Amino acid sequence: MKRTIFSLIAACAIILLVWFNLHYSNEEITEGDDLSRILDEIWDEYDILAYSVLTTDSTLYFVIDDTEDKDEVAQSIEKKLEHHDIEEYSLEIHKDYEVAVE
Repeated sequence: MKRTIFSLIAACAIILLVWFNLHYSNEEITEGDDLSRILDEIWDEYDILAYSVLTTDSTLYFVIDDTEDKDEVAQSIEKKLEHHDIEEYSLEIHKDYEVAVE
């Protein structure tokens, strides 16, 4: 009897661990997918020359063409991030001439 009860408790614990692992890993993948989708949309909408995601300090870096408006690009990115509940990133947007190396 004690062995059966212990087996049931152990089985429930294993099932809970597997469920938690699957649940939380799917949320991380979804956030990464949403961020990739947002970056692709911004790339298509504006003349983005380069971008980088620095996860260590939660920053999105963009280099845009000189003809693009920084404020417009920033507002569009922030709106898309808020729409997908991804608000922990800060933005760094620079025009091409600001990062050009001579």
